[in-house]
Amino acid sequence: MTALSDYGERYAAQYAGGPGWFETVMVDARRRQVLGTAARHPHRRLLEVGSGLEPLFLHLPSVEVYTLVEPVPEFCARARALAGDSPRVRVHQGTLEALAPELGQGFDLIVLSSLLHEVPDPKQLLQAVHGLCTRETVVHVNVPNVRSLHRVLALEMGLLGQLSEPSEMERRFGRHTRFDREGFVKILEAAGFEVLRFATYFLKPFSHAQMEALFDSGILD
Repeated sequence: MTALSDYGERYAAQYAGGPGWFETVMVDARRRQVLGTAARHPHRRLLEVGSGLEPLFLHLPSVEVYTLVEPVPEFCARARALAGDSPRVRVHQGTLEALAPELGQGFDLIVLSSLLHEVPDPKQLLQAVHGLCTRETVVHVNVPNVRSLHRVLALEMGLLGQLSEPSEMERRFGRHTRFDREGFVKILEAAGFEVLRFATYFLKPFSHAQMEALFDSGILD
């Protein structure tokens, strides 16, 4: 398991330019999907679990009460600095599993963006989220697809021994779980959720490094 301090440093480095910059494209794609969910569903009270460097309150001014639960101290500090003295933003440092009892219910929208595959026990996290939901709460969850086109191509080319083989990025960030559609839906339903909508948010034919090379060489814009 990657220590939180190491994770924060590696995550920040990923968005500082240089090798690995393509992940910022993926972050933007995921954020557009989250904002689309917010546009389709009422979201007066929103809970974001794990914000990274750019919390959602920067993009959702209509949220009346925004609650963030983030275990990485540096990310919490950044969120608090960005929020300033805003009365609508509440930032909690720690894991959702530990903090859930003090958060209560009443959230209209809960967001777990690119998080579930990184925690040691995704079932436990989903159970904690479910405990915060009312019948009207909508939960937006996204994860990388182990059957992504670039992984299928790598398997067919002999670069991967099996689809479940961890990638270089997964090893670097100490990621724990890989999901395909069947496994993703199964773990959500087992936690008590009903899947309202399922979609792919990005079609990536090559690895991050290969995508960067294609952009840098001018083959793709």
